[in-house]
Amino acid sequence: MLMLALLGYVLLLSYFAATMTATGFHTLFSETGFFESFSILFWIVAAIAILLKAKPLRGLHVAAAVLFLLCAMREADWHKKFTSDGIFKLKYYTKSLAPLAEKIPAAMVVLLFIGLVVYVLVCGYRYVRSKDKCCSDSLVLMILGSTLFFISKILDRSASILEKSFEIVISPNTKRYIFAYEEGLEMITPLMFVIAFVWRESPSEELA
Repeated sequence: MLMLALLGYVLLLSYFAATMTATGFHTLFSETGFFESFSILFWIVAAIAILLKAKPLRGLHVAAAVLFLLCAMREADWHKKFTSDGIFKLKYYTKSLAPLAEKIPAAMVVLLFIGLVVYVLVCGYRYVRSKDKCCSDSLVLMILGSTLFFISKILDRSASILEKSFEIVISPNTKRYIFAYEEGLEMITPLMFVIAFVWRESPSEELA
């Protein structure tokens, strides 16, 4: 049922990409549009949900909540709001003229983000290996949310990498579909975590 709903959602995104006018499409999928705005909101709600539903509250839950808040900040473009370029870009550290006083704190934020992702994934893997929890609905939702997170990030960079690294020209129409899928999947990624933690039958279950 969940996969059918996800498929229907992807088809809806395809319909938007295929039929909407340029103005309407930009309004819906822009950085200040519907999908981006709700992505930020859902990441914040996901952080609140995990803190409220996790009993007892442990280190992993706090780490996941902080990670979700960092994701919300990134969706709000905070990763380039206080610096001369996006802090997740390698060229910012190697080629930009930004002072070290700006680059060092930015690098620390990036390392924190990467560290939290690795920590949560490792603990999640240990959780998946637990035989008595392998079929829970909340676990399926968390795995799906994690998968959608990485798919949306791949889509985010796909056109740029193909054009700059492999000299493969992507048509404007194809870019339109890629952008719709990227923004659409980004929005429902945190929603998967929200539902997973609200849905949990046993809040005392621990991931680590």
